[in-house]
Amino acid sequence: MDKLRQIITLMTFVGAVVAGIFMAVRCKRPKGMTPIGAVATESTRMLCRTPALRSGGLVRYGRKESLKPSKWKAPKGYTLRKITVGGTLPAELLVKDGSKSKRVIYQIHGGAFLMKFNDCYRGVAVKLSKLGDGAAVFSIDYRIAPEHKHPAALEDACAGWEWLLEQGYKPEDIILFGDSAGANLSIALTEKLIEQGRKTAGAIICMSPWCDLAGEGEAFRYNLYNDPMFGRKKGESGGSYIDNPDFILSYVGDADPHDKYLSPVHCEFKNFPPMLIQVGTYEVLESDAITIYERMLNQGNEVKLTRYPGMFHMFQMVGDIIPEAKRSWEEIGDFLSLRSTAQL
Repeated sequence: MDKLRQIITLMTFVGAVVAGIFMAVRCKRPKGMTPIGAVATESTRMLCRTPALRSGGLVRYGRKESLKPSKWKAPKGYTLRKITVGGTLPAELLVKDGSKSKRVIYQIHGGAFLMKFNDCYRGVAVKLSKLGDGAAVFSIDYRIAPEHKHPAALEDACAGWEWLLEQGYKPEDIILFGDSAGANLSIALTEKLIEQGRKTAGAIICMSPWCDLAGEGEAFRYNLYNDPMFGRKKGESGGSYIDNPDFILSYVGDADPHDKYLSPVHCEFKNFPPMLIQVGTYEVLESDAITIYERMLNQGNEVKLTRYPGMFHMFQMVGDIIPEAKRSWEEIGDFLSLRSTAQL
């Protein structure tokens, strides 16, 4: 049965790629989008239109995969240390053997608050360490919905921060890295530290931040039919992730979705550290990124927003297969290098 399921999955993927190539040839690409990027976007669109992945099915599939036991092993030259923070929070510290770097990248993973830390993010940890000139990478496996509601994930993010300080890392030597829901937690954690009058991380990197759980940003409307992963098919009135709120927004629980610690677009952003934000212009979350960027600017903070034409949510995870993803990681490497130079 597992073999049959694998064959069906492979056939579905191949079919989506073939259809994606056809659509990429026919569609009008936004200025700055590469042909390979167009194929990736349209292939993703075709894949996410399959019945199993509509209306939040993609997140359900990701959640199921994230719950499987890990078979990942650290590559040669790296050591993976498994930790339990406070006796309850699973975490991992990836260290490059022989590295003299004093910095640590605190990775808070995404997944709509519904997915566990998984092998995909272990691979990201290796990439971040390499881009960060041998920096250690600390990752937490925070509590997820629907079993746990807000503020469980934020409490775990705060616990991870305290653990790093207990290990002797200085706040200015910590780089926060978060994608989607992880970017949400990175910003909320920073806001909480500032409210407490404490030092923050040296910088923050946000990929496709999901920071408006009320879904009130303009991109939730103008990109509703553009977003390959979470939008609707043109002419339809359903099928997007926002059409399944009971599941997708289960982390909210009884909380107010406008609470700044749940929807960080409402944070004050006073005295925030430098921030890099990346987002695709086809995302329903594009306005989340733009709002954060504007609020950062209004407070006089150092911030850079890069909008990748025609890209979908978390396109960076494709790696170097598409030029846009390759450029995004190069940008992150440049940002990390700049922060390292600034601290000398």
